Amino acid sequence: MNKNCQVLGCKKEIKDSSRYCEFHSKGGVFGNGETYELYQIIEQDFIDFIKIIPINDPDHFKVHSPILQDIIVRSCVQIEFFFKEWAKYSYSKFVDSDLLEKYQKIKKSTGLETGARAWNFIDYFPFLKYEMISKKIYVRPLEKHIEPFKDWTNPKKTPNWWNVYNGIKHDGINTKKEANLKMALESLAALFLVHCNNKFSHAYLRQFTINQVMAKGTDFVLKKEQISTPLDSKKYLFKEYLGFKNSSVKIATNQELIDRVTFKGKSV
Repeated sequence: MNKNCQVLGCKKEIKDSSRYCEFHSKGGVFGNGETYELYQIIEQDFIDFIKIIPINDPDHFKVHSPILQDIIVRSCVQIEFFFKEWAKYSYSKFVDSDLLEKYQKIKKSTGLETGARAWNFIDYFPFLKYEMISKKIYVRPLEKHIEPFKDWTNPKKTPNWWNVYNGIKHDGINTKKEANLKMALESLAALFLVHCNNKFSHAYLRQFTINQVMAKGTDFVLKKEQISTPLDSKKYLFKEYLGFKNSSVKIATNQELIDRVTFKGKSV
């Protein structure tokens, strides 16, 4: 018996026992890198800006600019888009969320799969509890961790950078000084952080991360590096925070595999 993909709004039919269609089973826009490509464009603009106004000087945090205003707006738009697509996968986990109720109400009244348009940013608060286990992000130029979602302690108290974004939307002329370097950094860091916490996006980024093979006694282990950005450079802006997670995986125990890794096997 055919059934539809369980991602909200997806009408594709599936015939086997899986929950998702082929596209969504691979992570959709998270798994194919589309969301990260959007992030990279914003990040590059931010990096170009801090080449002129470095972020390692605390006095520079108050610097405001139309460029920073634009970075904040684009980062927040992408964060909301990210949450919206994520929620289409995971809404059923959030028993204290009205995401599904809102979605079904719109669908019932219009007959269309457009209910996600009714979702607001505060509706995604449950992600902090159920999905976003790690909330810290390491900023290399500052040589410290920051917590972009630290201020989001309840649905009605949103992060400062989100409040600045709303200020820009509704009264950009009078709130332009609030669009400073600190808020741009935190909104961009928040965008990278959601990529690190979504399992599909994380898997996509992982394939570009260079890991290390290390000897451990008679075994060899693969030391998994944290995901950093830009992915093609040793000079990164952000790095995910692993906390107490185990970052090593055993990859060889028998002599044949060890010989291969150490080039002691037969010549080819």
